[in-house]
Amino acid sequence: MAKAKSNSRRQPHRQSGGALLRGYFAHHWATLRQSVSRLWADRLQSSLTAVVVAIAMTLPAALYLTVENIAALAPPLEQPARLSVYAEVAASGAQLAALRSQLAARPEVAAVDYISADQALAELAASASFATALDQLPSNPLPALYELTLNLSMLTAAEPAAGQPIVAQQLEALRAELAALPAVAEVELDSLWLQRLQAIIELAKQLLAGLALVLLLGVVVVIGNTVKMAIDHRREEIVVVKLVGGTDAYVRRPFIYAGALYGLVGAALALAALWLATAVLNAGVTDLARLYQSQFVLRGPTSVEALLLLATGIGVGVVAAYFAVADQLRAIAPN
Repeated sequence: MAKAKSNSRRQPHRQSGGALLRGYFAHHWATLRQSVSRLWADRLQSSLTAVVVAIAMTLPAALYLTVENIAALAPPLEQPARLSVYAEVAASGAQLAALRSQLAARPEVAAVDYISADQALAELAASASFATALDQLPSNPLPALYELTLNLSMLTAAEPAAGQPIVAQQLEALRAELAALPAVAEVELDSLWLQRLQAIIELAKQLLAGLALVLLLGVVVVIGNTVKMAIDHRREEIVVVKLVGGTDAYVRRPFIYAGALYGLVGAALALAALWLATAVLNAGVTDLARLYQSQFVLRGPTSVEALLLLATGIGVGVVAAYFAVADQLRAIAPN
């Protein structure tokens, strides 16, 4: 009996707790629907705010995709690079053969193209401007050349030097190793372009981060001002709610949802603009890439990036609305 009484006492508490939880979520759902209805009723103002938010979010997102597409044009690590190894002019045939075997045996070398000294001289003599001058030479001054096709993904990792890209450092280390081989006179490697390319991409990312921060602050200001205007229009309603015991959280809730909706709609418009621009530009980019025998295609936002953009819009809208309401509620107090 005692156990039954105990259970009968606890049951109303459970029902009361469940009812409170259902009421809490029901109020949130009703507040969300009410916020959507208010925004729809003032479609012109809501559309203008959403468009401004969309523009502010489209610019950094478009620049981000531009940087990513440019980075995709750079040779990735699995793509081969080339390096030139010049043999000593006085190297014998056996030394040249041994050097070729050494180069081909290295894991970083995908292919070796050998150009003998005679072949190099013949190619140079094919130029009309050099034909007469070469006939006067007592011997062939040109060295044998090994054109190496490298697989950059096979480069051994090294300790990164301060301020130097890791790929460029690995290539420089490989150049030094090959230059120390017997019968090698010089090894040419133009790694400066790699450093410049990476430096440009890193600078673009830093500028992009700064621009995104400035534009997101602009979104906060736009949504905050819109929410403040909505609060001014409902000032008397807020005073009445506070008179009957409404908490600041209760008053703040519809405006928070309004800010989130502004951010969501603006981000959705920005996402649609990015996908549309990518589709339109790809028509011309595909034709241009085909002329260069390339399969390059511009990429738009991925599903993860799209969700991140939408979440950013909602988050910025919530933050802007929260601070706008907090500032206004301090000035609104029932007499």
